[in-house]
Amino acid sequence: MEIEMVSYIAQETVEMDEVIFDMAKKFETNGIRPRDALHLACALDARADYFLTCDDRLIKRVKG
Repeated sequence: MEIEMVSYIAQETVEMDEVIFDMAKKFETNGIRPRDALHLACALDARADYFLTCDDRLIKRVKG
């Protein structure tokens, strides 16, 4: 139900492709969990203005 609500307000949908998959795999080699890696890769590919997360582990990994 939550995914449906977020999808309703989304302005853009990102379809996974080889570029996103490869970028996510690189993030995974740096210790980012697979689902987080895909979300981050999609945001970067879409040139999102913001990437919001409450995941402290992800924040620490990305800040490096």
